[in-house]
Amino acid sequence: MRALCAGVHVLDVLVRPVEAIPEGQDGELVEEIRITAAGSAGGTALVLAKLGAAVGSAGAIGTDAAGDMLLALLERDGVDTGLLVRQDDVQTSAGCGDAFSAGFLRGLSLGLDRRDAARLGRAAAAKVAEGLGTDYGEYDLAAVEQLAG
Repeated sequence: MRALCAGVHVLDVLVRPVEAIPEGQDGELVEEIRITAAGSAGGTALVLAKLGAAVGSAGAIGTDAAGDMLLALLERDGVDTGLLVRQDDVQTSAGCGDAFSAGFLRGLSLGLDRRDAARLGRAAAAKVAEGLGTDYGEYDLAAVEQLAG
């Protein structure tokens, strides 16, 4: 099986057991803390790779240490991250996974390669992130293409 997971990538910090949230600056001893790739695309890609699929991941992640760690976690388990775009600007790398997926699919239908289709998806998500919801504003393919560069 070959798959491409496009959309949101996040770095999750998981702790257990959590019996209470400490107040103020207090701490609480826990048995386990894990950091893992998650999100509608990141988590799906990771699990598919662990299940033996050849999988790539497309989307936008930050250029900070959390983005570095997210890349390392995905690559450690065999996810091809060559389609992830590193971005400093929060607005142009915003989530909005449904808009990202729509832009990515439209890019593929226009004959773009997967990397350029991911850029178009990221730009579509950024347009949606400018407002409230997927029907925000007046934009079209030309405006999204201009933002994608």
